[in-house]
Amino acid sequence: MPARTSRRTRTAEETRDVLLDAAAHLFRQHGYESTSLKALGTQVGVSPSAMYWHFSSKSDLLFAVVERTLLRFRDRLVQELAATDGTPRERIRAFVRFYVHTQLNETVDVDAYTSFLATAHIADHLPAEACRQLIGYEREIYALLRTAIEEGIASGEFGVDTPSSAAFAIVGMCENVQTWCRHGDADAVTTSEQYADYALSIVRTSPA
Repeated sequence: MPARTSRRTRTAEETRDVLLDAAAHLFRQHGYESTSLKALGTQVGVSPSAMYWHFSSKSDLLFAVVERTLLRFRDRLVQELAATDGTPRERIRAFVRFYVHTQLNETVDVDAYTSFLATAHIADHLPAEACRQLIGYEREIYALLRTAIEEGIASGEFGVDTPSSAAFAIVGMCENVQTWCRHGDADAVTTSEQYADYALSIVRTSPA
C-alpha cells in the first residue's frame, strides 16, 4: 500500500498572508463590523489560538491589511519609476499608468483600502498612531509624484504654478478611476495610457 503524502504545512508568513487575503475579501464583501475573527479563521482553516498568535485583535488585523496594501503599492511603484529614463515626464507617465492599472485590476485590495483609509472611516477602528502611520505611507507615495512635478517645473518642462495642487489632482483622478471603469468596461492598459496623457496636460507640458 503506497505511503500517504501529507499536505505541506504553511509557514507562519504564508499563514499570515492567507489571513490577510481572506480578511481583505471579507471586509470588502461584508464590511468590517460584520466580519469576525472566528469566521475568518474558519474560512482559512486556522484555529482561534493561531489567529490571535498572528493578530491580537480585529483592529490589528485591519491595520495589517491596509498597511500591506500601501507598502506593496509603494514598493512596486518605486520599481516602476526606477525603470524609466528618469525624466519628470516619464516618471509621471509611469506613476499614472501603474496607479490606474492597479486600481482596475486589484479590486480586493483596492476596495479594502478605499473603504477605510481613503474615506477616513479607518479612524473609527484604529488608534491615532496607527492612522498616522498609514497616512505617512500615503504621503510617501504622493511625494514621488510631487517631486517629479517639482523637478519638471525647475527644468522648465512643466508650466504649472502649484506642484501640490497638480499632484493632488492627478492622484484624485487615478484614485477614482475604478468608480466608472470596471469589469471589462474599458481596457486597463488603454485607460492607463489615456490617464497618463491627462496627467501631462495637468502639469502643462508640451508634446514630446
